Amino acid sequence: MPVNADTVDVDIQGAINSQDFGVKDGDPFTAAAFYTAPDSPIGVWPCVSGICAAAYAVPDTFTFSADGSTVSSSNFAPPNNDIYVAAGPVESSLSWIFSSNLVINGPLSIASSNLLELFLINFAGPSSVLDSPQIPEDFPALNEWSNPYNQWPNNGIELTTANGDLRGTITSMTSQVVTPEPSFLPLLVLGFVGDCFVRRHFGRSGSHT
Repeated sequence: MPVNADTVDVDIQGAINSQDFGVKDGDPFTAAAFYTAPDSPIGVWPCVSGICAAAYAVPDTFTFSADGSTVSSSNFAPPNNDIYVAAGPVESSLSWIFSSNLVINGPLSIASSNLLELFLINFAGPSSVLDSPQIPEDFPALNEWSNPYNQWPNNGIELTTANGDLRGTITSMTSQVVTPEPSFLPLLVLGFVGDCFVRRHFGRSGSHT
């Protein structure tokens, strides 16, 4: 992780809208994915027609849960797993792409395939969301990824295997930093030590009265 970088947790809720595996349409799902910010890309593509794109390493596995099934990845290292960010004059997009080592448990395990396994978490919206392919330090709110004219695919999740597909639409989302900024770490340590000192000092003083 770069110096002064944070790990950001993006928590997602939504509803299944298309599936081949017995999960009910309309049933809720939850998912979580992580990224590091600020971060340096592991791959950069030349800009074409004003569209610039970059890929970033995934700092931790994703999780997905629906109808008693879970999906995650046992190996989220690049190049088969990454975060793809694109910014252009019309569209912005950010996607987590996991294309190897999927771990599928529960009823969805019938989807497992050695031939093809792909899990995507997609956000797409107007060019105003991202002004560059740099991964955002503050993840844009879901309403910023608006799609009023259905110009882009709905923000959602997708599990694709040789045995079929499962798709869901994201209906709500929150994000939070799950690692403190390094500049705050000395203060946290000093605060902890100071608190222990005060407790011990007053504890001893109280024992002599």
